[in-house]
Amino acid sequence: MKWKRLKGKIVSFMLIFALLITGANLPAGSADAQTADTTSDVEKLVFEFTAAGEYDGHNGLTNDKIVTKLNGEVVDFYGCDGDDMRDDDGNATSSRTFFPMEIANQIAKMKRPVYKVTSLTDGATLKFWDFCWEGMWTIGDQTGNINNSYIKDGEFLGTQKRNTVVIDYKLGETEIGIDLSGEYEDGEAPEAPEWNGGTFLGFGLDFGASATIEIYDTAEEEIEPSLLPEQSSTPTPPVATPLLKPSFRPAVISTVAPLQTQAPASTVAPLQTQAPASTVAPLPEQSNIPAGVPGSNVTPEQSSVPSVSTTPVPNGQEKDTVLPDDEDDEEDEEEEESLNPIKKITAPKQIVLKKGKTKTVTVKLRSKNKSMKTTDDVSVTAVSKKVKVSGRKYNSQRLTFRVKGKKKGNTVIYVIIGEKSRKIKVICL
Repeated sequence: MKWKRLKGKIVSFMLIFALLITGANLPAGSADAQTADTTSDVEKLVFEFTAAGEYDGHNGLTNDKIVTKLNGEVVDFYGCDGDDMRDDDGNATSSRTFFPMEIANQIAKMKRPVYKVTSLTDGATLKFWDFCWEGMWTIGDQTGNINNSYIKDGEFLGTQKRNTVVIDYKLGETEIGIDLSGEYEDGEAPEAPEWNGGTFLGFGLDFGASATIEIYDTAEEEIEPSLLPEQSSTPTPPVATPLLKPSFRPAVISTVAPLQTQAPASTVAPLQTQAPASTVAPLPEQSNIPAGVPGSNVTPEQSSVPSVSTTPVPNGQEKDTVLPDDEDDEEDEEEEESLNPIKKITAPKQIVLKKGKTKTVTVKLRSKNKSMKTTDDVSVTAVSKKVKVSGRKYNSQRLTFRVKGKKKGNTVIYVIIGEKSRKIKVICL
């Protein structure tokens, strides 16, 4: 009995030590440390999600009665009842589950990650959640926001800026491209909301329904340019070296500059203007290697090869010519120095204000040069008339504008600066 108790303590200590080493950063309710670690080298993630039951007495504030599996192993992910769909009595009708940040980070590292739903209970709705609101989906030539898009009855209903697009969806076939680059700027993970268990990327599913989603990288299917048949790894033969072939000599003669700019005619003039062949053409025993190069037996007086400035080149190629600095180059450098693009935008994910009230919003910017105003175009646009945007002011470090509530409801404001953009959710009470 003493040995069994001692053995149990040793096992418990080992488990705690493993958690401290591999899972110290996992939020409460997320996958256990072992699962998060063993999926790091897996090429495909297979996620199985079964929602809680409608009348099973589960605790809707936790993942109680929600079953989740990752690559066949049961995992303990953060979950709760959904608040987006309710019945006539105000009760929730769906469950939510979210990947821990370790899994979200793994997906973000993929070059071209996709979701592929391989199974879904008939008539059920599978929703896609992204509580950092910057992730994008792509199917064919259509794209939109991951958050609040869903699959139901063989159709994918994707949210876009101003509407919802409907696309036919075949289970086990249609791939949904996932782009999280807007949330992982400069390779840094986003700050997931604490009110959602420190997670942001997940799914919603009707009570009693099940779904299976595969997540994998499709970039491996691309052919590397170096493998294409028309490309060759053989380097171009060096010019004016012992490997130079006699067949290059005609090209030397045909590319010689006008007579008045060359050295004395006896060494570089075209054949028809040269001295008698006996004094210019190489002797039979002479090599074709220019004078001065190791292995050459041609003296400078005998050489018919032009000087280094007109080194012969293979047919069909042009010799590089070094020109003096051009004023245009200096102008290009000055123009490049005058540009000050924005490299990063940090904006609030959500603002709340009352109808008729005005709130000032500040967006932090990071630019190439903090001492000068950004040269990027700046746009702040509300997608509906529920709010009014005014008083836009900006420099290289921050952008401020005012938002006034006009009508009750939810809407979105898009901040676009150069190639960077952010979406701000607005709730008008």
